[in-house]
Amino acid sequence: MYFSVRSKSGYRLLLASIALCLLSVLPVHAAQYSVESSVSARAEYNDNIFLTELPHDSVYGLIVIPEARMVAREANWETFLGARLRSNNYSDDGLNSNDIYLDASGSYSQERNIFSLAGQYYRDSNLNALRDDFGVIPRRIDRELWSVTPEYQRLLTERAVLAFSYSHVDVDYIDADDTGYVPYDLDTVTGSIAYGLTETDKLTFTLQATDYQTKSESLEYQLFIGRVGLEHEFSELWSADFSIGGSRRNATVRATPTEESKFSDTGTVFDLGLTREAETGTFLGRISRENKPNSFGGLNVVDSLALILRQNISERWSYSIVARYRDIEAVALDRTTDREVIIFEPKLFYAIDRFWTAEASYRYSQRQFKSDTDDTAPDSNRVYIGMTYNFPDITTF
Repeated sequence: MYFSVRSKSGYRLLLASIALCLLSVLPVHAAQYSVESSVSARAEYNDNIFLTELPHDSVYGLIVIPEARMVAREANWETFLGARLRSNNYSDDGLNSNDIYLDASGSYSQERNIFSLAGQYYRDSNLNALRDDFGVIPRRIDRELWSVTPEYQRLLTERAVLAFSYSHVDVDYIDADDTGYVPYDLDTVTGSIAYGLTETDKLTFTLQATDYQTKSESLEYQLFIGRVGLEHEFSELWSADFSIGGSRRNATVRATPTEESKFSDTGTVFDLGLTREAETGTFLGRISRENKPNSFGGLNVVDSLALILRQNISERWSYSIVARYRDIEAVALDRTTDREVIIFEPKLFYAIDRFWTAEASYRYSQRQFKSDTDDTAPDSNRVYIGMTYNFPDITTF
């Protein structure tokens, strides 16, 4: 199975830009709209920013993030456009960068049909992106990513919803020689049907096909996943969701243009989540096994355990705690990146007034490669202290 899109990089970027522009200039006569904007500044201390066992220095940084979000809607359609700039300035000039994040989406509904289109353009680095690849390469690598995702939903009955989507993702790395980072294209087709068994139970069936190819054509794989899921609401506060399925991977590895080898294997995927939502805060616990593309020319099987707590203490004080464990194993090519990662991150927020918010956070990270012959497990301690100013909203909602 092969359905990936091939074209020159500039042409692909032009198509993405056109898609974003079309989403943002849909007719706005008689529409309601809202514009939200903010700017935040954070001081950072990090004693091991690349999570490496190699000799390293602690770094200090100042991070400034202006952000704007626009929503416009009418009776049958809605559009969203978001832009964020992250300016990173560190005591080590080699870490400085300006990251750009652009997101746009639009949807149109007509009777039982819903059409939507979403686009993204990111230019960032491994300092604050690629979370599943965190702590593998001890130097800054810049990434350029764009994606386009059209989707169609059909309301078959009051209880049944049929959905189809296609996603194309294009990833490039800049000045990544001798790092193992491999540019790639990713195309995914997904079909699903959801059926409401009762007011508190929903059943879903999902089929997904993915084609991955490195731009050097050294590796290509097709991934097929089928799963069944169930969502249940225990009460107004507690709910759970569970899905389980099987996967098949067909890979082709090309050592030279004329020499290639193939392999296939099967696996399982699952996802179990428990959620509590209340006016004072939320709790989420989730355990999963997923197949995810990595940055080194291959596919990872990622076992994850996540615990997330967000709580309001008072009208002004709130906090969040995030604890994550990941067991990451490569399916194709080099297995030297197989690793275990632990992240623990508490945050404390204080609303000074309706516009100003203060934030303090601490993050502990630890990573251990499974190929290490000893118990080497470098860790990292990061501290953020910052302020955010939310400009007054402009809205007609």
